[in-house]
Amino acid sequence: MASNGTRLAPLLVASGFLAAAGTIATLVLTLRASPTWQVLPSSSGGVVVVDGIEHSAIDRARLGDVLQTAKSLDSRREALSLQLRETLLCEVAAGTRLANMKLPPKGEQALRLESGSLHIAIGAEFDGLVRVLTDEAQVDARRGAFAVSKEPGGTRVSALEDGVSVGRSAMARAVGGAAAARALAAGESAWLATGAEPTIGALPELDARILRQLATSASERWNRGE
Repeated sequence: MASNGTRLAPLLVASGFLAAAGTIATLVLTLRASPTWQVLPSSSGGVVVVDGIEHSAIDRARLGDVLQTAKSLDSRREALSLQLRETLLCEVAAGTRLANMKLPPKGEQALRLESGSLHIAIGAEFDGLVRVLTDEAQVDARRGAFAVSKEPGGTRVSALEDGVSVGRSAMARAVGGAAAARALAAGESAWLATGAEPTIGALPELDARILRQLATSASERWNRGE
């Protein structure tokens, strides 16, 4: 005759499996209800390449899942609107290539811009750092709205508001000597080219218009709890 311990063992094992399954299901549902990165409806609907694999931007949920751990992105002919919860809104222009992407839910958001442009608005709740690297520039931002464009001759960085600093990248320092990072004032832009001194000018009107719209859109979305 089986002892009580012998009869209880299968029940305990089954209960353990059920508890584990319940925990996993709850975690999955929680992550899907509050995704880290979202692909917004204003994105184009063509094909983009993430980590060397083609994905349709029409399937925004699937693309958002893929972007959670992405290391590289080629937007090709498409434009993407991405949101990191209530802390960051980013417009990725068509023809933009990103590499070395490290985009955790919190902390430092880092990536390398190889071509194209990014327009980014940072929310008041963001307590980390956004770092964008190019051949010529290292851009660090903690708040405000700013743009980074990688052009054939160099990199342009534009700030709608305070909170953005720009300096030479490690590669540019090796070629053109050291240069201290400089904080951009609201309404300023910087042009950095390898082997030349950075130049400071006024925020281009096109960037200003895009950044104002982006900052307004970000504020409205976050006020609605989106």
